[in-house]
Amino acid sequence: MLTADYEIVKAAQEIDAAFWPVGLQIARGWTADGEWFELRAGIEAKRQDFVNVARTRLAPAGPPLRRLTGRPSDDDCIWELRRSYFSPSGSAEQQA
Repeated sequence: MLTADYEIVKAAQEIDAAFWPVGLQIARGWTADGEWFELRAGIEAKRQDFVNVARTRLAPAGPPLRRLTGRPSDDDCIWELRRSYFSPSGSAEQQA
């Protein structure tokens, strides 16, 4: 149980509420690999809302955060799935 200002608790509950449908979809196998970013976006938005609410209630006023983490954006090439082949007996160059 979270003991805090009403708005902070409400924002925390909204994060929790965003997790449930995503978790159930994943557990039931109702998601495809490419859907993760879309599913995660709602949770991340609620998380950012929570941080901004907490900041306004617990700290001196400041501008709302536009970005919560240093995580690369969803369209960054780091997220492209690439499969690598690893030979049990060494690299392909060693076998040639």
